[in-house]
Amino acid sequence: MMKILFVVLLIKSILSAEVNDRIIGGTLAADRQFPYQVSIRNQSLGHVCGGAIIKSYWVITAARCVFRASPSSTYIVVGTISLLPSGTTFPVSKFVIHPQYDDGTLKNNIALIQTSDRMLGAPKTALVPLNIDVTLPGEMGVLSGWGKLTTSAPSFPTSLYYANVSVISLSQCRAALPQYTIDDNSLCTYTSGYGSCDGDNGNPFVRNNMLTGIMSWGIPCAVGKPDVLVNVTSYACWIITNAN
Repeated sequence: MMKILFVVLLIKSILSAEVNDRIIGGTLAADRQFPYQVSIRNQSLGHVCGGAIIKSYWVITAARCVFRASPSSTYIVVGTISLLPSGTTFPVSKFVIHPQYDDGTLKNNIALIQTSDRMLGAPKTALVPLNIDVTLPGEMGVLSGWGKLTTSAPSFPTSLYYANVSVISLSQCRAALPQYTIDDNSLCTYTSGYGSCDGDNGNPFVRNNMLTGIMSWGIPCAVGKPDVLVNVTSYACWIITNAN
């Protein structure tokens, strides 16, 4: 009897883990599926954030990812869906952090990273164009990244995951997160059972093959609250001016 009970509990535990991984981490990405995705890494810490290639020498990410870092200790890895040794590595020459970024409220949480060498041309890489159109509630997009699969996970997954999530209105977002300030330059997404987790900062949200949002912050992980992103359309002029 005890053996049967043990087997039943073991099966339930395995099934529960599988469901949890799928819900939090989304779906395992295929090779070359997200050629614009980059891993932003620290010489000591390894992977710290995600980002996207927007020009040959430029990556876009969240300002909080580089605010306390230095270019000399940061590097970019492109052309891979794995955090294991693979892809092509590029040194960083400088950061351009939005001048009005607030590290307390995460307002204007956007930054650009310039690499020392040209990223486009490396295997399995491509840029993602900027979205300049209005994004409406109900529209779907895809969020990709190496964020943790569960709140209690001790480390990031070694493979890239993605999830299809829906845009919600700012009024809905503010109602769901009344204790936080969500400005008009934000974009919120929510799909029940899916959401960001630790390590998803700076990751791209792409709609109709256009970069529409940058993951700014959320209440980890997939606990029934929206994720808050930087609305790329609101910063298009700043991005174009500075990524030159």
